Amino acid sequence: PGSGFINGLEYPTVADLAIVNICEAYMPFGAACKHGEVDLATRYPKLVAHADRTKAVGDVAKALSESSTLTAAIPGM
Repeated sequence: PGSGFINGLEYPTVADLAIVNICEAYMPFGAACKHGEVDLATRYPKLVAHADRTKAVGDVAKALSESSTLTAAIPGM
């Protein structure tokens, strides 16, 4: 959606968190974008905007800031 969250609720659900995972996680999405030389923000600005809205929610932001593995690469990747 252009605003709000996928299920039309006032808070993100698993569907919204899946978008954050696609945009933020290194494995497998970030690795694929790196090797395919894909810039998500340029190619899919609405997807990235949705992820940013979801990441701005307090509990989501807290979980992301505490994660040490989300953006970590597996050795050799």
